[in-house]
Amino acid sequence: MTYTHTPGPWKYAGSDSAGAGGLLIGPSGEPVAVVYGASTNPCSESNGRLLEAAPDLLQAAQLALRFMLSAGHRQGDVPLVLRDAIAKANGSKA
Repeated sequence: MTYTHTPGPWKYAGSDSAGAGGLLIGPSGEPVAVVYGASTNPCSESNGRLLEAAPDLLQAAQLALRFMLSAGHRQGDVPLVLRDAIAKANGSKA
């Protein structure tokens, strides 16, 4: 599988790690992103944790879609939502 993003796991270091926001750290200790707004946005900690889970969520969506398609489930909302989410994460259109 080819990634165009920093592979996981990512770790959210919390709002004190980057001054105004929290630092998202890659598997080799490299910075991946900064979550700003710790002092003004009450959701910034939750946003950081959601970003931390992003590589795992992408992998889960890919596995779920692969399973559904292999089982013959090609119609309905779930495969469509999974395809759209995976395409969005990969920077392409579904």
